[in-house]
Amino acid sequence: MTAEEYYKLKVRPIYRSYPAYVKGREPAGYIESLKQREPEIIFDPSKFHTEEDWIAAGKLVFECETGFRPAPASGPSAEGLRFPASSEGVLPFLVEGYRYIVRKRGGLEVGGGSCAGCHTRVMSDGSLIEGAQGILYPPVSAAALSAIRDSTPEALQGRRHSSGRTTVPPGS
Repeated sequence: MTAEEYYKLKVRPIYRSYPAYVKGREPAGYIESLKQREPEIIFDPSKFHTEEDWIAAGKLVFECETGFRPAPASGPSAEGLRFPASSEGVLPFLVEGYRYIVRKRGGLEVGGGSCAGCHTRVMSDGSLIEGAQGILYPPVSAAALSAIRDSTPEALQGRRHSSGRTTVPPGS
C-alpha cells in the first residue's frame, strides 16, 4: 500500500465503552440506561495537545474493540469466568465481550479484537500489566490439574473435540 492510499483510508471511530457485570450484579436498570445513551466518539485527535493527551489516546486505541455483535441479555455467571470479576461484579475489560459499546441509540453491543485482549497479563494478585503478553488461560488449580491427570485419554480427547481446540487448555 502506498502512503497516498494509506492516508485515504477512512478512520474508524472509537466509541465510549461501559463495564459489563457478572449476571445479577449489575446496578438496577443498568442495561436499559445504556440503551438510552447516545453514541459518543472518544477518539478525537483535534483534542490531543499534550504528550499526556496522546498517551491517553494510545490507551484508548489499545483497549478499543474492532469487532461487534449484539449484547447478550445478561452477563455470564460467576462460575464460568476465566478471570475474576471485581468485588463490585465488574468483568475484566480485557476479555472479549466484557465491555458494552453504544454505536447507535437503543442498540447495545459487545466487542472483541482489542489489543488489550491478548496483551494484558493478569497477575496472581489480580493486578494487571497492560502491554505484557497475556495468559489466555489462568493458572490451573490443584484440583483441576488432578482431574486432568486422572482423566482417561478418551475423556481428554472428547474435551479437546468439544472445545474446538487442538490442545487441551489448562483447567478445562
